[in-house]
Amino acid sequence: MIDARSVSKKVLLGDDHAFLRDALAEVKARAFPEVQVLQADDLQAARAMLNRHSDVDLLLLDLLLPDGDGLDAIASLREAGGMRLVVMSADDRP
Repeated sequence: MIDARSVSKKVLLGDDHAFLRDALAEVKARAFPEVQVLQADDLQAARAMLNRHSDVDLLLLDLLLPDGDGLDAIASLREAGGMRLVVMSADDRP
């Protein structure tokens, strides 16, 4: 069971696939209606969102954003805020 006190109050979903972002936002909204979900479809939008919302608690990040630079994206986004960061990524290349 998840303790509601440990749940982030503002989450940023950074992924270039709108379907995945929307699905994650829906799951989060149903499970934790008090959590505000923000969305960004690329690294630039994620940085801009973090600049506007300095109180983001959790960033769920696709490591392979089209304008991203892989692991370097983590460091650059960490500078924008002190939130927890979870990488969620997939790559079908061998």
